[in-house]
Amino acid sequence: TGARSRDRNGAGIRLEGRQLTVRHCFFHDNESGVIAGNISGGKIFISHSEFSRNGHANGQAHQIYVGRIAELDVQFSYIHSANIGSAVKSRAALSRVLYNRIVDGRDGTSNYSIDLSIGGRALVMGNVIEQSNKTGNHTLITYAPEGGGGLKSNEVFIVHNTIVNDRASGNFIKNHAKKPLF
Repeated sequence: TGARSRDRNGAGIRLEGRQLTVRHCFFHDNESGVIAGNISGGKIFISHSEFSRNGHANGQAHQIYVGRIAELDVQFSYIHSANIGSAVKSRAALSRVLYNRIVDGRDGTSNYSIDLSIGGRALVMGNVIEQSNKTGNHTLITYAPEGGGGLKSNEVFIVHNTIVNDRASGNFIKNHAKKPLF
């Protein structure tokens, strides 16, 4: 809790190595919950953890944020009440977001609930995702808003999720890739 830095992305955990496993942890009131830059072959596994009130008013800090790594797995976690940034932002070649509760709650102001920034292979399954009416973005899940990122494989499967938008209008899923989602 309480991680701060001059560049506004103080993190509960900042991965500098190649592998990270997080289980049964609570990250709250940081500028970023878990953050990783571009790490060739990097793998992050997060399970049964809670992320709350992480982020920064500049919108560049997130609850979970990974750069270009090989794999990101987020499972069975409770991610809520984001402070401006996204709940899960991934530039991983393979992202699996499975069986989580990702909600803004009454006070959350997330950007995106799930941001798969450069596409890649992704499975978003079995989650409960809810966006509050205070969010700064009309889209809950965005795929490849920064382009394909030079990845060899770009495909996403979004299945068996409960998606709720408390705003008057918006998009559940926005695909920026050149090929269709389904």
